[in-house]
Order: sequence, then structure tokens, then C-alpha cells
Amino acid sequence: MLILSRQIDSDLERRYRNAGWLVLKGMTEGNAYQSTYVFMRVVVGYNLQGLFERNQQVLREQVREALLALLQVEDKTDGGEAYSSR
Repeated sequence: MLILSRQIDSDLERRYRNAGWLVLKGMTEGNAYQSTYVFMRVVVGYNLQGLFERNQQVLREQVREALLALLQVEDKTDGGEAYSSR
């Protein structure tokens, strides 16, 4: 399992490992058996960390827009049309 973050619930991680899964966390250092980014660089031959660094502004904007859309509140007084507090 490739995780792009360092965070995973310890119970979930233990469950996956007990089921025989390899769990790679989003660390930039370590070895190909521990780190998603090292695995991608060494085994696959692709710099995934560089992809995120090169595209961080676009990714940040896309995530922000998605979150704003998900967090919109519907105003039931005007026919259910959505509005935002932006």
C-alpha cells in the first residue's frame, strides 16, 4: 500500500501488515521497503516528490476549490441554491 502521507492509523497499519501487505509511508528518506517516495525513485525510476514540488501551487488551488465546494452551505430560504461565505 502506497501512502503519500506519514500518517496512518496504527490499527489500520497493523491490520494491513498482519494481512501480509507492504505499507509504504510518505517519507522522503529511508529505504524502498519503508518509504513511498524512495520506492518510486529507486524501483519505479520516477521522482514522485519532484512531481508534487513542481506542481504544488496547482495542487494547492485544486484542493482548496474542492474543499470549498464540499463545505458550501445550502440556503433553504431561497429555493435551495448554494452559497458560500467566501
